[in-house]
Amino acid sequence: MSILQRISVVWQSISLIQRALLAAVAMTCIIAGGFLAHWASRPDMRMLYQQIDPEEASKITEKISEKGIAYELRDGGTALYVPKQHVYQLRLDMARDGLPSGGQVGYKLFDTQSVGVSPAVQDINLKRALEDEIAKSIQMIDGVTYARIHIVSAKQALFTSKADKTTASVVLRIKSGYRLSPSNIAAITNLVAGAVEGLKPENITVADSKGNLLAKDSKEKTDHGAGTVQDYRERVEKNLEEKVLDMLTLVLGPGRASVKVSAVLNMESGSI
Repeated sequence: MSILQRISVVWQSISLIQRALLAAVAMTCIIAGGFLAHWASRPDMRMLYQQIDPEEASKITEKISEKGIAYELRDGGTALYVPKQHVYQLRLDMARDGLPSGGQVGYKLFDTQSVGVSPAVQDINLKRALEDEIAKSIQMIDGVTYARIHIVSAKQALFTSKADKTTASVVLRIKSGYRLSPSNIAAITNLVAGAVEGLKPENITVADSKGNLLAKDSKEKTDHGAGTVQDYRERVEKNLEEKVLDMLTLVLGPGRASVKVSAVLNMESGSI
């Protein structure tokens, strides 16, 4: 008796419910095998870039599609993943095409400047290029993923020798789990001041993308100790939150912990 005949005899000898159960088990095995085969055939995707702007992501994915390479967009379209074997070659190819630029053209802005541009437009483009170049330098600091600079140049009045002060504002996007030290902030302010004529470090304001003020101008530094009890409590809470978050980050990894501190301060004073 052949195998098929034996299966037929067994099939005829079992009840209808048993047949339904066997059919369900067989279908489940087939579907599970299909999913397993599909999962095994998927390429090992690795991160190519993260925290990229939608405009940059559009340009990069267009280049990747031209090469016929699969890709995935994650984290709301800000992270780009490609097969593991293409990561390094694609980074070289994108760098050759000037991608990702982070929206910062720098002095390349003058490569496409047309002839006959007015002096006023040239001055604006020079300031834009300088801001982008300084931002690129700041982004080389460990922990800083993106930087944006705004420079307000001093204007000389027509009938007076007194001119306004040159000021600058710096906005930083910091990696999750990182915290810039005071020496890092001082390095940033001095870097910006050294790159802009007439700009002093005390006239530079530095903030992060979460709205935290990292460095203020000299007048605010003078008034820093004259804040309210609420301001002092917020500073204490923020300092404790950062310390606890740093310890948890070392154990759990970046972005896996959230800390909130509510401080109760005793502002009573006494004499001995």
